[in-house]
Amino acid sequence: MLMLQFLDAEGKITNKKGLPKLSDKDLLRIYELMVLARGFDDMAVKLQREGRILTYASLLGQEAAQVASAYAIAEEDWFVTGYRDHGVWIARGLAMENLYMYWAGDERGMRFPENSSPEKLKGLPPAIPIASHIPHAVGLAWAEKMKGTKNAAVAYFGDGATSKGDFHEAEEWYKKSLEVQPLAVETKESLAKLYEDMTRTKPTRKKISV
Repeated sequence: MLMLQFLDAEGKITNKKGLPKLSDKDLLRIYELMVLARGFDDMAVKLQREGRILTYASLLGQEAAQVASAYAIAEEDWFVTGYRDHGVWIARGLAMENLYMYWAGDERGMRFPENSSPEKLKGLPPAIPIASHIPHAVGLAWAEKMKGTKNAAVAYFGDGATSKGDFHEAEEWYKKSLEVQPLAVETKESLAKLYEDMTRTKPTRKKISV
């Protein structure tokens, strides 16, 4: 499998030529958002343990993948997340109070208020079922193609989603119907043992990461 790598296991840069050109201001902002996402997550886990919010999946260890990618996409682009991608919403401008409200079971958390940045929030509410939101991202990309734009759609999901039919159906739909419209998928490795023995499924599962 082709792998694009910038850091080794020790955190040292291995590919200086491929690094994006970011200003110190951008780097500082990305770092601030990662810390903010970590702080949100820490509080959310505590609230969940106390029974003050409902089922909550931690983003711990995924801050960089979520924040950096969300920071990179344009304001006109769509993003479609799963249940663990809180950092994406924070990076795109949703107030943390809305996220806490949403995970406490209040749908008003996804009604973007004035204290957020609506122009940055072209996203669908987080999907709880594994992989069910990936076809939605393809549909959004298709809609943008029909409108004649170059706007992209970004789908976030864990590696377990690549075992689901929704993932492969979306992949085939995109290849046969869209081809040139931008669609980005971000697959994050999850070590959580949700429903299958990874040692049994990993050798036989087709895994795609873009």
